[in-house]
Amino acid sequence: MKRQLGKFLPESLKNLIRTILFGKQVEEASLAYKLLQGATGTKQMLDVGAHFGHTLLPFAKAGWKVFAFEPDSKNRQKLEATIKTNNLTNVTIDPRALAEKPGKMSFFTSEVSTGISSLVSFHKSHKATDEIEVTTLDQICSEYGISEISFLKTDTEGYDLNVLRGLNFNNIKPTIIICEFENAKTEKLGYTVSNQITFLKDNGYQVVISEWHPIVEYGRRHKWNRYTINVNEVNPNAWGNIIAVQPPLFPRLKSLCKLA
Repeated sequence: MKRQLGKFLPESLKNLIRTILFGKQVEEASLAYKLLQGATGTKQMLDVGAHFGHTLLPFAKAGWKVFAFEPDSKNRQKLEATIKTNNLTNVTIDPRALAEKPGKMSFFTSEVSTGISSLVSFHKSHKATDEIEVTTLDQICSEYGISEISFLKTDTEGYDLNVLRGLNFNNIKPTIIICEFENAKTEKLGYTVSNQITFLKDNGYQVVISEWHPIVEYGRRHKWNRYTINVNEVNPNAWGNIIAVQPPLFPRLKSLCKLA
């Protein structure tokens, strides 16, 4: 009955119900899309941890060249279905994981959530289900002949800084980077959100933090909290995404996020 009613509810009302039940929901990648609308030159997106392809879809539909990396075989099947359903020929799907160095690594998956497959075991439900090939952003750019990246998105459940360390920013500097953070995942790897932000700033970026409330349970909808530019304000138990842009885009990003 609930599903049937959902068919007849206008999207605006459904969004209002979601907000009441779960709090404000945001899609940080939409900020990148808005910032890059009208941009000239090569439009290329690298989606590291593409999951089912929902983030890359608007970019691919707009004609961007997209490289999608998804090492979880079950997720990759759904990603392939997304690409096929939308008749997209401009998306390249790669089964490799990305990190700081190439090689082979254990890969962990969970029956609790399709969204927490990772190179690091951080949840009690994680099981090592495969040994997979790992490469770097530098190698990927060399293999695919990529000389410009408009938008780099990483959502690797703990390995985001390692992914970024695999790129020589002196050679290729993405216009916009969005990468996930969550100290609960990354502290065992020796870094926190502060280290991620320091790395990005050291490479010439300015950042806005999209902070979500601490996760209650994986596999369920989470609650968004706020945008901030001050990492010291971020709850150490929170998670979220760092939106990093080259300086000319920073005023517009702050405006979109309604930050003074």
